[in-house]
Amino acid sequence: MVYHRLVSELENLAQPLVCPSSESSEPLYSGDRDRSWALLFSDSSLERWSEYEKIGCPTYSKSTSEPIQDSTLNLSGNPIPLPTGSRDHEPSTKWMARCFAASIYLRRDDQTLSQQSLADADAEFEKMLTPQQDPKVLLALNQTLQILHMHDQGDITRGIMQSAYLVAERLLEPGHPLRTIVRWMVYVANGQMRNHDITSETLAGVHEHFVQHYGDKDAQSIASKYCYGFMLNVESRYQEAEQVLREVYKNSVTVLGPKHLQSISASTNLHRALERQGRIEDAILVLRGAIRYLKDTLGDNHPRTLESLRLLGGLCQKQGHLDQTEELFWQVLKGRAEMLGPDHPFTLGMRSDLEELLKGRGKW
Repeated sequence: MVYHRLVSELENLAQPLVCPSSESSEPLYSGDRDRSWALLFSDSSLERWSEYEKIGCPTYSKSTSEPIQDSTLNLSGNPIPLPTGSRDHEPSTKWMARCFAASIYLRRDDQTLSQQSLADADAEFEKMLTPQQDPKVLLALNQTLQILHMHDQGDITRGIMQSAYLVAERLLEPGHPLRTIVRWMVYVANGQMRNHDITSETLAGVHEHFVQHYGDKDAQSIASKYCYGFMLNVESRYQEAEQVLREVYKNSVTVLGPKHLQSISASTNLHRALERQGRIEDAILVLRGAIRYLKDTLGDNHPRTLESLRLLGGLCQKQGHLDQTEELFWQVLKGRAEMLGPDHPFTLGMRSDLEELLKGRGKW
């Protein structure tokens, strides 16, 4: 069954994104996962989806060249039982996988399976909140938001984060720190972080709650402090953001490891704080380190890796290192064409930036 197979594969994709490397049974990166990432980010052409069904689905019928339809597919809104191998994953991993599945089906304009995926995601998110809060809930929220928001997933990301917030609103009392931070993430997904009721001071209070209850080395404390530092950047309080994000990075590396996406996220946002203070050399140094770990964790052509390479190219351009900029821009263009498709807006945007650079150098 395509749905079962897809969600099971996405769980394997999600596990190392949430769990520290010492806990994850999955390697940080393997090349065969590029197909799953491509489904998540690229345009939803039938050709690409059919290719997935042929290669990824064990019930594919080679004699008919059509996927076998399973008449027992449950579309009632209740969670669909998954293959036995996927049952060992934690709710945070399962929730992230179902959010990814919802994104894939929404891009294919499959309302039935996208709604099914969201219903399954809500069921897993409820398990993350009650009867005890999953210690990885904020790690999963942070990385799901960033991955879906990375490349033109705006409406989809808003819908998924809003769905999670409705669960939190139903289960958690007003003022609960987790309910507050999920509501803030809805604002982030909407691109409306400014001029709202949740400020960096609000998020500092949320972080302090987690520190008081779990200590500053707890995953929730680390993830909530990252949100605080992120918001300081939004508010143009760059020196404060730098200090907070350096602390986040230090604790995240100690607890989760340098290749965990939470550690990498702290680095990429730290580079922004440094760049906006005019400290380009420092920003380049931090960003190069983040890119090295992004390649190990997500691969060379993942949109997050490519976006960081694009930012690095822009920093090199500011310093007049145009050969490096040109090399990086070509790398990003090639990677986006392969991962997102040649007509994706971000591929076309990179092509435009490269053309402008080449014209300025007399190469176009």
